[in-house]
Amino acid sequence: MTRAADIVRLLSRRRTRRLFREFHPAGEANRAGAAETFPPLVTHDPVRVLEPAFGVPSRSSGSTRRAVLRLCLGAVAAVGVSVSTVGCDGGDRGEKEDGSPLPWRRGIGGGSMSSPTVAGGVVYILSSEDDTEVLYALDAVTGTEKWTYTTATSAFFVGSFTTVADGAVYFGSRVGALHALNAATGTRNWIFDTSDWSHPAAGGWPFHSPAVADGTVYFSSENGVLRAMNAVTGTEKWSARMRGTTFDYRPAVVGGVVYVNWGEIFHAFDAATGAEKWAVVAASTVREDHDFISTSPVVVGGTVHFGTAGGVLRALDAATGREKWAFTTGDFVRSSPAVVGGVVYFGSRDKNVYALDAATGTKKWTFTAGDSVHASPAVAGGLVYIGSDEGKVYALDTATGTERWAFTTCGGRVESSLDVAHGLLYFGCADGHVYAVNAATGAGPAPPPAPSSAPAPSFAPGGSPGAR
Repeated sequence: MTRAADIVRLLSRRRTRRLFREFHPAGEANRAGAAETFPPLVTHDPVRVLEPAFGVPSRSSGSTRRAVLRLCLGAVAAVGVSVSTVGCDGGDRGEKEDGSPLPWRRGIGGGSMSSPTVAGGVVYILSSEDDTEVLYALDAVTGTEKWTYTTATSAFFVGSFTTVADGAVYFGSRVGALHALNAATGTRNWIFDTSDWSHPAAGGWPFHSPAVADGTVYFSSENGVLRAMNAVTGTEKWSARMRGTTFDYRPAVVGGVVYVNWGEIFHAFDAATGAEKWAVVAASTVREDHDFISTSPVVVGGTVHFGTAGGVLRALDAATGREKWAFTTGDFVRSSPAVVGGVVYFGSRDKNVYALDAATGTKKWTFTAGDSVHASPAVAGGLVYIGSDEGKVYALDTATGTERWAFTTCGGRVESSLDVAHGLLYFGCADGHVYAVNAATGAGPAPPPAPSSAPAPSFAPGGSPGAR
């Protein structure tokens, strides 16, 4: 069955192609005032390095650009294989026992497509509730709520997750805004409106997380604009137009370079000026293929790694954009890779988790889950942690792919990235909960007590009550 997120992408893709023709310098041959055009975008495999883009990044002053605080948004209120299952009601709270945090589970109102970020003893995670976006700040050890921040505008889908740096938390809103909050209190520092057209939802959705480096926030949006913002004031330093059709992902900033995609085109920009260093066609440009770059990039050891909707994981030279290797899976790759110890770990819609040699792209091992694997993995303590659409989280041996343990949720898909801290593994779930389970054993929170008039429900793996 086609996933809701992919339907959104396909609809947005058709809409943005139409808009692309209206504002892209290469959109129409007879567009008035277009002295130069970009090179044609053609299918090429392996990736084709494009000629440098024409023009220069735009700069702005605080008085001429779209103003910070334009949106009236925001309301703040201050080891053997084992399978663990939990109940769905309420939210069990963990407490310290002999200095060790206990697993916990907390309901956050709506199903979360977002991923948790753990920083400074706090878990930050977004949820979609009652047509709004809600950011939760939860105590990482106990799961108790510290504060929440609610946007005042409607949102039907939450895809961003938070970035925490220098005492601030940043996230993108589906209605066209980048939010910066005080990480300790949830009070708003600033908001930047990213809408480029008359209706915010048709403009620049910062769908994925921003990156923060050296006092600058970098983020891309679905109108094809990459921006660099002063992290303290929210004023724009520079903006650059990307090439491609649609769909942006979280940029990576490494060594003074911003790596980011827009649709089928992958770019590298100078982090200080926004000047394009290189750009390559990294996915099919045949319209019927519906192919595009479908993960955030990971840059390690001079290599950029990312996946595509066509089921390919690519490795490019970070300095030139030239392809080093490509590995083809059986389906869509939406799992952003983790690169640790010379190994690339990622999942695929073909239900497999892969471990590849980072230097050559050769396969070291695979593990087959019970359903598609869209979650991005976390690697710690000799284990790779990853979730699946069957409602399970797996802990696999990094060397062999052998399952160490599996944890079963209340039945919702686990598309969330995972984070490890305080001896706990944190993740969001489509069942409307945030989970913190024991990272070493997979032990989860105890099921809530059953009503006195009825026995406690049993949950079989996969999350259906009583299923076998």
